[in-house]
Amino acid sequence: MKARSVLFWATLLAATSALAEDWPQWRGPFFDGSTTETNLPTQWSGTENVAWSAPLPGTSAATPVIWRDSVFVSSPDAKKELRLICLDRATGEVRWQKVVAAGDRTWTFVPVDLTVGLYRQPRGEWTGMAARTVMGGEGIGQSSTVVFDRHGKVGQSLHTLFIRPK
Repeated sequence: MKARSVLFWATLLAATSALAEDWPQWRGPFFDGSTTETNLPTQWSGTENVAWSAPLPGTSAATPVIWRDSVFVSSPDAKKELRLICLDRATGEVRWQKVVAAGDRTWTFVPVDLTVGLYRQPRGEWTGMAARTVMGGEGIGQSSTVVFDRHGKVGQSLHTLFIRPK
């Protein structure tokens, strides 16, 4: 069975990739989509200003993480398992990949508590959230969320969960 392939376009210029700033999370190093890099391309296409492309096992809307000489992206495969894929920043070659979430599983969870801390009122037209859920082997998990706007962190929440597969 052939997995559907999606092209992941690297819009980094090959000449500057070794010197470029890291992009460690969604919306970049400052959580607002900005960078200190200069002379970046403002236009690209399937061939213009593209250093390389790499096929992915499935459709992905994940934000790539760029760290030093690696690009990390997640994508589901044909079995609906979520794969974390590490690509070489300069060439786009796959260095390694690992299944990080089981395929087609549905979970039931009971929220035990919720703690929310706000540092200040949000400012501007939008707020963003960076959420992470960790599930342990004993049926206990934790969900944490950082809320931010273009001026920085607004607050965070912590949610303890009892989890079991359906």
